[in-house]
Amino acid sequence: MHWLWAVSALRLAMQTFIVGSFGTAAGLESMPPKRAEAFIRAIREPSPPYPSSRMDFPALYSYAKERQGWELGNDVDDAVDALYDLRNQVQHFIPKAWSIEACGLPDITMKVLSAVSEL
Repeated sequence: MHWLWAVSALRLAMQTFIVGSFGTAAGLESMPPKRAEAFIRAIREPSPPYPSSRMDFPALYSYAKERQGWELGNDVDDAVDALYDLRNQVQHFIPKAWSIEACGLPDITMKVLSAVSEL
């Protein structure tokens, strides 16, 4: 059960540090330009259709790596992908039984934490 909380906390920490790495709390900096422009347009118009504020974590991670010039390595990328998949299994597909080989989680955790440290 502790690993379920670790997976959720790690994914949230990773997303939070990625958004924070852009240097603003607004979140617009962490969005691709077209999406940020849609938000700005929605704020300025009298009755705007607001775009979804839902963050697509894989796209955010890729965009941040490209924009910030991070070279985290394929092993970290694989760990972040595995973390994202595990988190989705835990949070979105309940009451499905969740069973994995627990020996892989410490390695995933350490690699994601190394990426958070880099951010």
